Amino acid sequence: MVTRRLPSMIQQAPDKSNDPNAWMDQAACADLAKTWDYRKDGDPFYPVSSAPFAAKPGKQICAGCPVISICFEHGQSDSNSRQYGTFGGLSQEERRTRRKLKQRVEANQKRRERKQASK
Repeated sequence: MVTRRLPSMIQQAPDKSNDPNAWMDQAACADLAKTWDYRKDGDPFYPVSSAPFAAKPGKQICAGCPVISICFEHGQSDSNSRQYGTFGGLSQEERRTRRKLKQRVEANQKRRERKQASK
């Protein structure tokens, strides 16, 4: 029997292993409340305006985030709480556009598969 002297490097921390949102602790925005002036600058991830430039501060924070892809997937989920705001570096409009495009691509693929099956 082999005995390890060091713990496995791939073993997760016990308090994080069952938490599906543990990735949020690694996000660039995790400690934002310490440095961002919400009263002066507003919420960078939930801008008041829907103009494209309004989402810029949130997108800049997301740009260097180590978990941006996980956050993007989180923002693409069907939850109403993620319908608005910036997630994974994309505004709500950009995410909505991507969702619609993905749905169209999937619908076209199913149509082609049905057409091939009927031949």
